[in-house]
Amino acid sequence: MTTSNIHASNMTTARRSRFGCSAPLATLTAATLLAAAAAPLLVEAQQPDVPDLAGKWFPDYCIPDGLTCPFDVEKLKLAPRAVEFMQNFDEAISPKYDCVPATVPSLIADPYVWRIEQRSHRVDFFYEKDGIHRVVWLDGRSHPPASERSVQGHSIGRYENGALVVETSNFTYDPIGFDDMTVLPSSTLKVVTERYRREGDRLIVDLTVEDPLYLEEPAVTRFEWEATDFEMLPYECDPVKARQPLEFLPE
Repeated sequence: MTTSNIHASNMTTARRSRFGCSAPLATLTAATLLAAAAAPLLVEAQQPDVPDLAGKWFPDYCIPDGLTCPFDVEKLKLAPRAVEFMQNFDEAISPKYDCVPATVPSLIADPYVWRIEQRSHRVDFFYEKDGIHRVVWLDGRSHPPASERSVQGHSIGRYENGALVVETSNFTYDPIGFDDMTVLPSSTLKVVTERYRREGDRLIVDLTVEDPLYLEEPAVTRFEWEATDFEMLPYECDPVKARQPLEFLPE
């Protein structure tokens, strides 16, 4: 953990200890109408296939044991190049020391609050970790050309059988893009599929990762969050302080 993340880490520790009728249209003012138009409304909430996922969520545990989170790397069908990469990984090349944000799938297991806002044409994921904002497009668009890539990739989604299904591709190469704890990389071929559903005050995702360069078989896991009223704190990364831990690496 970098020095720049101490404040967020302290808050994370504290959080872990705490697991355990409308007015007639004619009467609405112009200000009210503008506010309503700007609000993150779930306009299709009455449709059976559209779950209400909006709100703030805090991580609970991974399936099956909550320890190997989000994946038990030893049980994954890794390609030989993935094994060799992990065995010869140089910590100094990790992009987190340059304030590059985390990405899925490892992002989902980070112990920070995140928020979902649902609109008719998109769903917004706001993460306290790294100040990340992901947009899931629901308007029928396709993924952009392969030449257009980013750390978070490009996400399109749909509602299906009471769940939000998200497919993300167009990632950049990331030396810790699959798992930043076990330093398992991800390639530009990575595709992540997330299926979100709600059960009471719990949010559940079934997640599948495909990456034929590093995985011989898709990796599958499940993760759960619980509804929370925790405040989402600003997340700042100082690029100078972020690199200070590298001074303690063995030569």
